[in-house]
Amino acid sequence: MQEAGRNRWLLFALLASQFAPAYMFSGVAVALPDISLDLKPSARELGLVETLFLAGSTSALLPMGRLADATDRRTIYKWGLMLFALTSALIPFVRWVPLLLALRFLQGMVSASLTTSGPAIMGELVTPERRGRVFGAAIGVTYAGLSAGPLCAGYLIRIGGWQAVFWGGAMLLIVFAAITHAFMPARWKRAEKTPFHVPSALLLMLGVLGVVLGASFWSEGGPAIALLLAGLVLAAVFVHWQRVLHTPVLDWQALQRNPVLKSALSVQYLLYLNAYANIVLISLYLQIVLQKSSIVAGQMIAVGSALMATIAPLAGILADRWKPRLVASLGVAAIVVMSFMGAALDGSESAGFVMGLLIAHGIGFALFSTPNMTIAMGSMPTAEMGTASALSAKSRALGMISGMLLVAMVFTSVFGSDPVQQHPGELDEAASRIYAVLCGSSLAALALAFWNGHRGR
Repeated sequence: MQEAGRNRWLLFALLASQFAPAYMFSGVAVALPDISLDLKPSARELGLVETLFLAGSTSALLPMGRLADATDRRTIYKWGLMLFALTSALIPFVRWVPLLLALRFLQGMVSASLTTSGPAIMGELVTPERRGRVFGAAIGVTYAGLSAGPLCAGYLIRIGGWQAVFWGGAMLLIVFAAITHAFMPARWKRAEKTPFHVPSALLLMLGVLGVVLGASFWSEGGPAIALLLAGLVLAAVFVHWQRVLHTPVLDWQALQRNPVLKSALSVQYLLYLNAYANIVLISLYLQIVLQKSSIVAGQMIAVGSALMATIAPLAGILADRWKPRLVASLGVAAIVVMSFMGAALDGSESAGFVMGLLIAHGIGFALFSTPNMTIAMGSMPTAEMGTASALSAKSRALGMISGMLLVAMVFTSVFGSDPVQQHPGELDEAASRIYAVLCGSSLAALALAFWNGHRGR
């Protein structure tokens, strides 16, 4: 009984700690216009503030998942919270844009320890038939962070500038780290064998960086294009290497033998192109094109995220009772509607139209995320949940980073090296181009979801 009570408190602490990283990302999205005014980054550098965070997470997810399975995921989780707090506290003192971008990349790498270890620890604490509810609650808390981020950031920016968003995040992370430390004992154990091939992990990081920076600066010509091609070559070498290594970062053969996991990851990748790209675009669109204040923009974005926080736990319950794939497909359909609404943006629509777009975004990701995580985590044995969690997070991160790279490339072609604020009339044109591509990816995700469901029956 005492063990059950301790596990309940531990589960609560783990759920609560999922709030802060999401708050940090969505809050920074609202702060981008103020960062632009203060530090004067170019349009492409402004996009990299969010894109490099995702790049750091993408490059570290699989190594962190492997390391967590081979050693002690609880220790990794606790240290991850503290390092995330430290980097958040350092960023407000930065006045040089390249250093800011480097710290955001480091933040992303640290956040990978939370993304991979958290769901795996939660999966240990509950029976398989209750995992849908727990994962739904975790995603609900994450979306609550996404809701509070824009809402709080608007007020924090007015009080203390964009720096206050990072200070607020650092304080939250310290509080949650203290709670987790109190209720989650951990004992580090040395891995019996090397958990992954270190050179291929470094290769993955360099490949991701090459693709991100090359795509962001592609209009500069030869050097940027060469960097992009080098990143793609490194990524291809990484994938080939994983097929022959005894301790790969990505167990390619195991993934090929698991069609359930593979299909869930494929749909997730296509859908998550919309995730952060939509939040960043709408934040800039509301403040620059529609001339809304950061507080109003934050409040509007928070409504969509609040819907995610409210509906995601319900979607977890439905995933336990019904077929998870059916609930997830309904979410994909809502994102298709959102993408077509975004493609219609031309600067003349009302705030109500944008609000409808954000509502479709919130409902779609709430209905999709929990059932799809239940499918992915349930396809792997308990001992490999850290790897399953890492693969699921990797798929999400690759989708989000691809969406942000799309934003960076379109921004570069439309604005060049100028700040976004200098060309408000062109922002709606850039948004329409981006949403047109997202329409295609969302329709492909919907077709694949229905095809997988038909094949599953």
